[in-house]
Amino acid sequence: MKNNSTNGFIAGSRAVALGATFALSSGCVLDPVSLITDPIMYAAAPDPAQYQAELDTELKNTFLAQYRGETCAQITAFWPERMASVAKNPDSWGGRPALEAAQQVIREKQCPLPDAAVATTPSAPAAAAAPAAAPIERDPASFAALIANPGPAWGPVSPGGGAQTSLAQSVAEERPSAYQGRSCDYLQQALAVSRAMEANTMPEAQALGAYKRVAVRQVLDSRDCPEWNSSGLGRSGASISPMDPIKASRLNMPTQGTSMEVIKPGGPAERAGLKFADVVVAVGTTPVNDHIDYLVAIGAMPTGSIAQLKVWRRGSFLYLPLVVGPPLPSPASNTAKAKPAQPAAAARLLDMQLAPLSADYAKAVGLPEAKGAWVVETSKGGQAERAGLKALDVILEVSGQDVTSPADFAEVAAKTRKGYGAAVVVWRAQARKELKVVLNDGSPQ
Repeated sequence: MKNNSTNGFIAGSRAVALGATFALSSGCVLDPVSLITDPIMYAAAPDPAQYQAELDTELKNTFLAQYRGETCAQITAFWPERMASVAKNPDSWGGRPALEAAQQVIREKQCPLPDAAVATTPSAPAAAAAPAAAPIERDPASFAALIANPGPAWGPVSPGGGAQTSLAQSVAEERPSAYQGRSCDYLQQALAVSRAMEANTMPEAQALGAYKRVAVRQVLDSRDCPEWNSSGLGRSGASISPMDPIKASRLNMPTQGTSMEVIKPGGPAERAGLKFADVVVAVGTTPVNDHIDYLVAIGAMPTGSIAQLKVWRRGSFLYLPLVVGPPLPSPASNTAKAKPAQPAAAARLLDMQLAPLSADYAKAVGLPEAKGAWVVETSKGGQAERAGLKALDVILEVSGQDVTSPADFAEVAAKTRKGYGAAVVVWRAQARKELKVVLNDGSPQ
């Protein structure tokens, strides 16, 4: 479970967060999606009522096992945002089973719930976003006792009573031969996943991550792979999990692909129509055999491009177009070439994330040219949101001046006098729309 940034969402009992920026030794930066090391399988069963009851029981027990191993601060992180999201979409944040499990453990632990006003202050996300310490690499053999006697969520029988792949079986599959013939991008992505698993608080996830790291590293070291270029890494705004073939077969669903677990409200996945329990089996013409295939395929696509996803949903396939979102910026991305005041002013004045407009995205929204500043996300309750700016808007003009890039917008914003409501023209729903935006409220940097 990721609780260290506003992009973090409840993901399942064996959660490993990749949503925060991870800088590898090669210098590349990851921010594709959050990963779940345990596949919680979902599918339409012949008897819908029986299937739903089994699924809810299994899910709730899985979440109970997770929350009982967490602190009160971890369980209640972003609680007001979570409740608001669930009220809007009952399937968000793990759905009703996750919420019921969280509430039960909160009662058991007598956890105080955060005040909404405190939880949403600007300082709270900033403090939570501190980078995590590098994981300690352990010898896989040191996990022998744990593998022989794992927690109930990791045994051959799930907490809900159905058969599943055990921790011992998963560990046995982490051998070098499983990664032979894989591309360099796949190996680099798999190594990043293993690192994140080792950084997880659950010892079972750490064990599986250690075995994965050793197996992947052995193959990667035998190859002459170039440095991993992450400049095109995209983000789909969803938590995913690998498929457990045992659960998948039992629940009559695809055994290959990646399962959508938590759909971030307002993110690219939600806007594409993806839902909890969808299984992505292909990105365009590229088959998705597992969750790493998905990360590699989406990661190779530039921000703003359209990924045509082939999705299995309750017994049938459909195609959904996903607009690939941007990665979080690298700490080293603000080079000396940029004007020092621009990035700080943009962050201080706007409370939103902007990205350059790609040709693919311009075409998708009906713009003749790839000029403007694409609004990727706005902070909840921030100045941009209050002014009416929304995710997916394209800013075309500010105070009568054309905006061709985020830098143009930041430059105009930095020169605007305090409290002045500037005319901002955006492209939304195939039409121009004018808003009044106070670009400078005098807040300290």
